[in-house]
Amino acid sequence: MENKHKSSVHFVFNSLPPIISFSRFLELIQEKFQDVTLSPGWMVAYSPPLFTQTYTRLMVEDMYDMIKDVPQKVTFPVHALLVQRGWQHISWLLSQSPRFSLTLWQGSIHPNISDLLFVRDNSYPARVYYDIYEPTLSEFKQAARQQGRVRRFYPGGDLMDFLFPAHTSDLHFMSTVTQHNSEEVRWFTVRDLPSLMVQLTGAAAGMLVVQVSSDSEPAGVPLVEGSGESSLTLQDVLLLLGQRAEAPWGVHLRICTQQLLEASLKLLHSAYSREELYRPVWISMEGVQSNTQEFVSTVERLFPYVTLVPATLSTVSQRVAVHLNTLPHGREGLNSLKKMMDRYDLILEEDTKHPAGAFRDFKRLKTEQRGGRNTNLYMISDPS
Repeated sequence: MENKHKSSVHFVFNSLPPIISFSRFLELIQEKFQDVTLSPGWMVAYSPPLFTQTYTRLMVEDMYDMIKDVPQKVTFPVHALLVQRGWQHISWLLSQSPRFSLTLWQGSIHPNISDLLFVRDNSYPARVYYDIYEPTLSEFKQAARQQGRVRRFYPGGDLMDFLFPAHTSDLHFMSTVTQHNSEEVRWFTVRDLPSLMVQLTGAAAGMLVVQVSSDSEPAGVPLVEGSGESSLTLQDVLLLLGQRAEAPWGVHLRICTQQLLEASLKLLHSAYSREELYRPVWISMEGVQSNTQEFVSTVERLFPYVTLVPATLSTVSQRVAVHLNTLPHGREGLNSLKKMMDRYDLILEEDTKHPAGAFRDFKRLKTEQRGGRNTNLYMISDPS
């Protein structure tokens, strides 16, 4: 969702020599008094409607490089009016250590309740502090306690967190999947409206797979492949998902051309701007026309709040799921798998044949993971 006000965030350097450098500041804390919580932040400017930028990947990575080795707890002050549009990067920073937290602060303009709820719904409440004025703070607390409220889930977030919310006391949303096991997540390929409605109105939960095609050359309106004469469009699917906001289904778009990718991303952006897309969205490019660099840059430009399923691996700011042909095995294969598990989720086709012991080795590596991200292995099947 775009904020109504435009804004800008940037580093500000004083023209005069600093009294003390940041590195020396950290050294003094370790030498003189270690029992503190650090609160390093960014100088920000909020001046609508002139400025349009928010927190960037470079800003948060630079901050992380400076602060990653300190032993203290760290809370990062972030402007409440900028945080949702910068969540792609702020959430990455927050995920790097359990010692990290956020402090949302405001200037003279009160933040939107929706933005505050978005942060609450996509983080652990104990890791977010609110330096927010009245009456906004009381209004936010009241809204957070509202019964039947649908979670404002970040579309680029963890599918398992969507299906199994860690904090649900004030949320109506709760998955019906019985076990917290990513391998048992249900996958359903959308082919027509009646079967889609059965899923959205039933008790099941999981991931909707939409193969995006077109009825014309060059590519025109994005359609659901296999929908036949009914010509179910991607826009139809997104409208239904917006109307069924409580339905616990994410959506995985499989797209075969650059033109369809751009058209699909614009539809996603429109739905998100209307606050009708608070569910996981995965995007993959498939077929001979797939170009990872162009794919990533297009997503970043048009709608970056997704999980990417790239044909080849590259450095991106989004969450990534890697589609494997088979589980690696052997010493070299396991080393490669371990590196992937530290950074990505993994996808396998359910009917794929794997080397003997491959799943046992994967389970062992998953058990050995300490402190870092929790790798999800998804087994794609098609019960439709």
